[in-house]
Amino acid sequence: ARNVKSFELDPEKVLRAKTEVSFNDRLQLENMVRDLRDDAILAAWNKFVNSQTAAEAQEEVKNLLELLVNKVRVM
Repeated sequence: ARNVKSFELDPEKVLRAKTEVSFNDRLQLENMVRDLRDDAILAAWNKFVNSQTAAEAQEEVKNLLELLVNKVRVM
């Protein structure tokens, strides 16, 4: 199993994307999240991907990133 420290993102393709993130990149991210085997992170991810509006998605991605950062701090 992977840990939070090995969670790799290509900021150019995902975090700083100027267009919609591709299906393959989203699938890769979801697989990486699942590989962490952390229920809280998976729940936050699901809230993010199931967002109904752009504003909700922005709020949920902030929650997800905050959770990831906090998990890294405790390691």
